[in-house]
Amino acid sequence: MAPLPARGQNWPEAVKVCLAQDVSSQSFRVQGNYVLQEQSGGRVLAALEDGQVYQVRMQNRELSLYQGDKCLAQSSSDLWLRQGGRPLVVQSAAGQIEVAIPGAEQGLFVQTASGLHKMAALSSSLVLLTAGGHEQIARNQNGSGVVQFSGGPLNGSYRGDMFFIQREAGFLLVNQLPVEEYLYGVVPSEMPASWPAEALKAQAVAARTYAVKQILSGNAASRGFDVWPDERSQVYLGMRVENPDTNAAVDSTRGQILLYDGKVIDALFHSSSGGFTENSEDMWQNPVPYLRGKPDPYDKNDRHYNWQVTFTADQLARQLAWSKYNLTTVSDVVIKERTAIGQRIKRLQVTGLDQSGSPVQLEIANADRLRSALALKSAPFDVQKQFDQQNNLAAITFTGSGWGHALGMSQWGARGMALQGYNYRDILSYYFTDVQLVNMFSE
Repeated sequence: MAPLPARGQNWPEAVKVCLAQDVSSQSFRVQGNYVLQEQSGGRVLAALEDGQVYQVRMQNRELSLYQGDKCLAQSSSDLWLRQGGRPLVVQSAAGQIEVAIPGAEQGLFVQTASGLHKMAALSSSLVLLTAGGHEQIARNQNGSGVVQFSGGPLNGSYRGDMFFIQREAGFLLVNQLPVEEYLYGVVPSEMPASWPAEALKAQAVAARTYAVKQILSGNAASRGFDVWPDERSQVYLGMRVENPDTNAAVDSTRGQILLYDGKVIDALFHSSSGGFTENSEDMWQNPVPYLRGKPDPYDKNDRHYNWQVTFTADQLARQLAWSKYNLTTVSDVVIKERTAIGQRIKRLQVTGLDQSGSPVQLEIANADRLRSALALKSAPFDVQKQFDQQNNLAAITFTGSGWGHALGMSQWGARGMALQGYNYRDILSYYFTDVQLVNMFSE
């Protein structure tokens, strides 16, 4: 499965990650040329200096930029901390003094001795002729700048731009950066950097595919961002986890994603399959043609196999009540159906009493919902019941192997395949059925 060119598609180049929400204030420093501007309209509020500590606060439905105790700017608009060249003071055709940022606004004019000259193609390299010679004024194109957060809910360094998006309970802090640089902070967050290179490459392709799928879904239009920085999407910890080996895995697979029938797949992955991946309809609801289960001998490991979890009957009732099932006591559990491939428990019938003390019998259907309801590492393979001397249910022991939903690529399985000499293309084609590997950046 060699990567093929992906033709006829405008692929996304940047991703928006919601790093924090309900934020009232956040301090930060920048490295590189950054300006703070209003997201709507683009009015520039401030040009920021390297190494200086700034703070954004939300007060009275406005966002304010502070340096120490000094308020530098206020706005009722969402704000964009963006990379750009040093601001240029120019005069518009209407005679108004405005600020232009190289690489940003267009349609402004520079006033010179010979008249007004339109600043066309501001995204290209611009040079200012001064008495001292030529001076470069365009933004630095040699990679992203860095924003370092501290003194708030967020700490750590992140590449790219930031958005401060107002909400009722505070502002969202959203990181926008190139997809490839985003992956520098994802791959080592999801897989140990010490693992074999081919496993890291498989993780990079799966993570890139997942991100592109989320961007194309259009989530940002309604909520202001594409992905979360945690297990709700995939884990992204920024620059503090970057590693030369995982960066190399991203770079060596640059732009490569997985398609099925010409469409980007939902490239799911999990820690350990427990010896079997599963069909999508057994773990969730709908059949997905590229998420087909199969035996997984490569996944074998000593961390997630042969686990056991025991609940007393009272503990099980409390756990299920916490998971929003109407139970106060549990008197019996019965396996009703298993998955087709791994023979995990797919439907579990639970008998007991509800909040009013009335008898109730309910089913927990689909294997991943069962895993979540019981707070287990994966859907269990078996259940053993223990009864007291009055033949009342006393305890239940669930046994199983694996960690996660068992759909798509097993990360431990990718490691096992890599150790046996398989390359990342072999790994991806094993765990995702009938997919095509393409390169977004090839024509």
